[in-house]
Amino acid sequence: MTVWFVSLHGFKGAGLDSPAPARRAHDKTEPVHRALNNDTIEYHTSEYHTSEYDFQKYYSEYTITNTGQWWYGEHEIDAVGLTTGETLIVGECKFQQSPLGYDALSNLEDHTDELQWSPQSGSDRVVEYALFSRRGFKQSVTEAASQRDDLRLFSLTDVVTALTET
Repeated sequence: MTVWFVSLHGFKGAGLDSPAPARRAHDKTEPVHRALNNDTIEYHTSEYHTSEYDFQKYYSEYTITNTGQWWYGEHEIDAVGLTTGETLIVGECKFQQSPLGYDALSNLEDHTDELQWSPQSGSDRVVEYALFSRRGFKQSVTEAASQRDDLRLFSLTDVVTALTET
């Protein structure tokens, strides 16, 4: 599971205000390839942190200023990206044996409703949703992604590719 988190954001904290040391993603790709080939992930965040650079690969049309995790009470979002514009990028990361179902998207939307962030411009925020899954997605999720402009799906292969690109 760790590879999802470290590939998406550079720090962990209750807020979005405590950056961790940045390290280029491609400096540590060999263990990621080994993990993918062995169908397991044994990669530890204490050894590896990335910066906004990696999240930027998935959303190159935005300038991402800050990334991290967010939680409040029972609400948690695995990956959050703040942009210079009106867009808030939120992601759910699942490393499980079965394809990701629609409930993951529904939960992410519910948790996002509780995240209080407004663009500096004072305008309404626009939310982009990202789902990351080890074993792909159920048909309900792929259908939703094909019908929505605010939802992107990423596989383990997508994450490894992003980590290994320079």
